[in-house]
Amino acid sequence: MMNNQTFDDWTWVYKVNVASYYFTSAAFLPLLCAAKDNGFSEVGSILNISSISGITKESQNGQFSYNASKAGTISLTEQLAVDLKHLEVRVNTLAPGYL
Repeated sequence: MMNNQTFDDWTWVYKVNVASYYFTSAAFLPLLCAAKDNGFSEVGSILNISSISGITKESQNGQFSYNASKAGTISLTEQLAVDLKHLEVRVNTLAPGYL
């Protein structure tokens, strides 16, 4: 369990699945808000792709860092949805699973 992942593995997957979502959302926020001023009936929306892995209570064969980062994606999405509500920007997450 503890031998197959390094600290760098954890920080890399967090950067990809959480930090990049935050900074991409921040970068596009002015464009999303400008949509309504440029002929669209609503401001833009943000759709983050998380995973059922962010909801599960099992490690799914030891993929702790991935699951924790996808839970972070879900939490970040919820926080952005609340904080951007006053701008009318909708923020949702899609959590695909497997069969």
